[in-house]
Amino acid sequence: IHQGQYKGSCNSELSQQIHNNFIVCFLHWHLTSHHNLTIITNLHVYMLFLVLRLSHYLVVIYFCIFLFKLLYMRYLSRWSFRNNLSTSTR
Repeated sequence: IHQGQYKGSCNSELSQQIHNNFIVCFLHWHLTSHHNLTIITNLHVYMLFLVLRLSHYLVVIYFCIFLFKLLYMRYLSRWSFRNNLSTSTR
C-alpha cells in the first residue's frame, strides 16, 4: 500500500511537470505561428487528451480562451470582408 502511495505522488508530480512544459510550449507556439492548420489540429487533440487525463482547470480555461480567440478572429475577418464587398458594390 505504501509503495502505491509513493508511486501515485510521483505520477502527479510528473503530470504537473508535463502540464507546465505544455503551457510554455503552447505560449511559444502562440507567439511564433498562427497559420499552420496541422499544428492547430494536433494541439486540439493534445489539449483534449490533457483535459481528459488531468482534468486540470487551467488547461480548460486556456482552451476556452484559445477557442474564443479563434472564433473572434474569424468573425472579424468575415466582417471586414463584408465591409469590403459593400464598399466595392457602391
